[in-house]
Amino acid sequence: MENTDNIAVVDFEMPDIHGSHICAAGICTVKDGKVDDTYYSLIDPQCKFDASITDITGLSAESVKGAPSFKTAWEDIRPLLEGKIIVAHGAANDMRALSKTLKNNGIGWHPRVNYLCTFMMAQTLLPAKTKLGLDRLCGRYSIELSNHHNALSDAHACAELYLTLCKEYPDTEFTPMLFNMTKAHSEKTKPPIRKESAAIITNELCALANEEYAERKKKSRPTWFSDAKVLGVTPEAMKQIAADPPGGDDAAQAFLCALPHTYFEEDFLHSCFINLKRKQAVCIKLLEKFLPYVHNPYVIRNLRPHTLLSSPSTCKEWLDEKIACDIPALEAFACECFARMFLRRKYSSEMTDAVAAMKNPDDICVQDSQVRYFADAFIRHSDEITALLDSDKLPDSTKRLTVQAIFAKVRVPWRKKEDLRLHFISLLDSGK
Repeated sequence: MENTDNIAVVDFEMPDIHGSHICAAGICTVKDGKVDDTYYSLIDPQCKFDASITDITGLSAESVKGAPSFKTAWEDIRPLLEGKIIVAHGAANDMRALSKTLKNNGIGWHPRVNYLCTFMMAQTLLPAKTKLGLDRLCGRYSIELSNHHNALSDAHACAELYLTLCKEYPDTEFTPMLFNMTKAHSEKTKPPIRKESAAIITNELCALANEEYAERKKKSRPTWFSDAKVLGVTPEAMKQIAADPPGGDDAAQAFLCALPHTYFEEDFLHSCFINLKRKQAVCIKLLEKFLPYVHNPYVIRNLRPHTLLSSPSTCKEWLDEKIACDIPALEAFACECFARMFLRRKYSSEMTDAVAAMKNPDDICVQDSQVRYFADAFIRHSDEITALLDSDKLPDSTKRLTVQAIFAKVRVPWRKKEDLRLHFISLLDSGK
């Protein structure tokens, strides 16, 4: 592997999910194959802290009060990074935070910086099902991680992990990647996971992976994630990637063509890219190519392409065709569009009948879209939806979920909920 004496291992803590400020910096330099020097400082980012970030790191506006500004801290940080290959766990996240913070403070530095990511290294070297969180990898190699999410503790553990991987796999060589500090994304390089350009975006997602968040996501909807591979990347982070894709438009286009995807986050990000398309014909073409591979309702729910939703009359014929097709996710998407575009202004009984007659009622995406449609329709058309629940047109499971969704609706008057109570009891009895 690389010369271990030419690296600086870093961990930056951010006050919010946007990653445009740094509130703590931990740095370890390496000499003679071991950690030689360390640096740690709290930094006052002079911005608000997200409560979710404070829960993880313990840092808040109060705890960094009196700490140096980034401009002041940079005077100590820069010499430690100068001329070094920067190493971090989920390095793209740290590099992006550094780049944005430098820009926000009007500080110029090298336009391009070499870096390596221990997450990607471990993903390449270790068995496929290995847990790749920093804490899990430290446990695997008995590396001390005394205070996870403390910048210096994480940087020191990452340094030991890097050195351990270098010793364990001496014949494996990783070419440092280039990070464009002016655009805050990785440039064309030789990714250690895949060589095709679509992998640039997938690698970016892998660098943002969070096992704790992934586990919470799986537990929130076990049936939706029973067979899914989840990295644990927040929706906000994925929307940012869609707005400014690493590798530029070429990588984004390659990513959209690289179907099927492996991770749930890849599907979700794919939907974010589609939402940004401005031409209706292009949007429809991408949807028809993408949706046959989608099996998670979260992805369907996130699909909100403005070019379709803003022009309901021009795409109504296409939606009418897709709501009766054999592809579950296409059916589900058409149903979601009906709910968003026509329920309030152009409702018709024929549309509700079409939703009830969808061909794949047992598919989780179709069932979720039906339930959401019927619950929304109940607000203004309670008699019709109640009659539908009394009929044999829907599976009992869909009926029960619909009733539960209606009871959860704040906009449904209390009296209507009371009127539905007898139907709710009968549906429960029918499911026994």
